[in-house]
Amino acid sequence: MNYNKNLDTEISNFVNKCESFYPKEGMLHSKEIQRESYNRLCKFFKVESPVEVLTYDFQLSGTKLRKYTPKSYSNKIIFYIHGGGWMVGGLDSHDDICAELSLNTNAIVYGIDYRLAPEHCHPAALEDCIKAVKYIYEIEEEKIILIGDSAGGNLVAALSDCSEVEKTYLLAQILIYPGLGNLENNGSRLNHAQAPLLSVKDMDYYHSNYFKNENYFSDKSARPLISNTLSEVPKTYIFVAQFDPLFDDGYEYYKKINEQGGHAEFNEGKGLIHGHLRARHCSVKAMAEFQKIINIIVNL
Repeated sequence: MNYNKNLDTEISNFVNKCESFYPKEGMLHSKEIQRESYNRLCKFFKVESPVEVLTYDFQLSGTKLRKYTPKSYSNKIIFYIHGGGWMVGGLDSHDDICAELSLNTNAIVYGIDYRLAPEHCHPAALEDCIKAVKYIYEIEEEKIILIGDSAGGNLVAALSDCSEVEKTYLLAQILIYPGLGNLENNGSRLNHAQAPLLSVKDMDYYHSNYFKNENYFSDKSARPLISNTLSEVPKTYIFVAQFDPLFDDGYEYYKKINEQGGHAEFNEGKGLIHGHLRARHCSVKAMAEFQKIINIIVNL
């Protein structure tokens, strides 16, 4: 597919700028180069944090967390789990996203710096998130809205379907272009195998670094899409991107939740690509998706 013809100017410019932070031969490099490139990309697109939101960093049994507190508090609690292929990202990479969510929803937001691959493989990141969500519920005594993008969406879906987490803790989950374990070589994986900012080759690289267990294929904590207990997950809102090999992950998960008796809603992200959340201040389409997320949170 000729993406230059299908993407509008704003998204095309965003893609070109993102790609400029990586070596010319592509994104598949050592973890050091991956992290350096991603950190520079995040720093470039980061917007100034609103003064109305206060931040506080702390540690929970060695795991770093950041709390965002708005001046006006609505009794809503968000736990945001960042993306980055389970290999890159942290508290700073999604700092402005968390701050803006807090400002625009009047919710307390927690971000997490979970352990990264390849130093720490599955289920290390999930274990950190389980520990954190239990702590947040104990401290705040309010139901929690889980939000995650990309690999973070995978962790959110696994967390919401985990037997170690009481379902009464959770109000809703919002998944943004999540990777949920679809392995079919057709549909979006075939049609968008060479999509900008995330190709199937990129996905396989990230998977090979994080999922080392031979039971991956049958492990619902790694592949939430194969779960048969999705009726128990909280109300679910799924945001995907039209030009993304992960489109079908989100769509099939949406269908399975509803087929199993749960409640899920689906947003197709027309004209958008993987990672568009970071383009919200340079793309009208991306900002419109971000505003939909805000509206959902406000109305929960």
